[in-house]
Amino acid sequence: MQIAKYPRERLGEFPTPLQEMPRLTEELGGPKLLIKRDDMTGLAMGGNKTRKLEFLMADAKSKGADVIITGAGLQSNWSTQTAAAALRCGMKTIVCSAGPKDKYKPEEYGGNMLLHYILGADVRVFPVGFKELYETVFVEVAEEMRKKGLTPYIAKFAGSTPIGTLGYINAILELTNQATINGTEINYLVTGCGSGGTQAGLILGAKALNTGIKVIGVSVSPADKAAMITPLVNETAKMLDVNLSIKPEEVTVFDDYIGEGYGAIYKDVVDTIELVARTEGIFLDPVYTGKTMTGLIDLIKKGYFTKKDTVVFLHTGGQTALFSFKEPIKALSESKTPPWTKSPWGLW
Repeated sequence: MQIAKYPRERLGEFPTPLQEMPRLTEELGGPKLLIKRDDMTGLAMGGNKTRKLEFLMADAKSKGADVIITGAGLQSNWSTQTAAAALRCGMKTIVCSAGPKDKYKPEEYGGNMLLHYILGADVRVFPVGFKELYETVFVEVAEEMRKKGLTPYIAKFAGSTPIGTLGYINAILELTNQATINGTEINYLVTGCGSGGTQAGLILGAKALNTGIKVIGVSVSPADKAAMITPLVNETAKMLDVNLSIKPEEVTVFDDYIGEGYGAIYKDVVDTIELVARTEGIFLDPVYTGKTMTGLIDLIKKGYFTKKDTVVFLHTGGQTALFSFKEPIKALSESKTPPWTKSPWGLW
């Protein structure tokens, strides 16, 4: 009821499917594995950002915005979905990408970079890290738009703000309803953790609804994720007048599967992508879900779960990155040793 007080722009197709993965479960020897297909949200190529953008775009419209300022890495699925969402709402998008400028050339277009071009986004590349991108570049570009008589709306942190977090509280409602209908009791929910908003919403939703679901994050980039997620959970709960707060030690995020950094893949990730594709016919991406599933598989092998547990893997989308990483994926797939490969797009 509290969430309903906030405006929402309907952009996705919900509920997304909740599917069993019996062949992967058998291959790994348990626990029972299910997959929540948020790669099938229906906006652009799909992905978890759709749920966040439904609330963020509504917030932008309520403030009279006509241009969205956003961005992340060169191959950002967030930027793709934001540009598509903005168009659906009658707004334009300026995508400020962090990365080497010489990588953004027509002959290099692939994956999400190609989609940014097709969507007609104004893409600008800055050789800076994410912190400077959010704190300086977005602010300067927004001021440039104001001088042109436009009303900009800054969408930063890949939607990991209290408003954006509302989308994944809704996702918990959706998931628990599906589980009830199917007669399934969910013990664990595993998600990738980048900017932290998805996991924050899941934690808040799971606790507020007393679901008993343990939310586990697998980090895809170096950072103290608990320090990011904890205040986001608490600020969102306060915004919703929910009497709930958490401490950092209540946040579970495994950072053992990052590799050499965000956007850098390694052989285990490629092996995981192939395993899931060849058992369930489902494609994962190399930046987020590939690393997340690698973590889940390793935790299973280490006995973190029991065979009686039911574990849901949240598929957050991003498969277009497969095409951008085709060369390192092929090299790692054919390699007999587990080398590390840096991102071909200079992602941070």
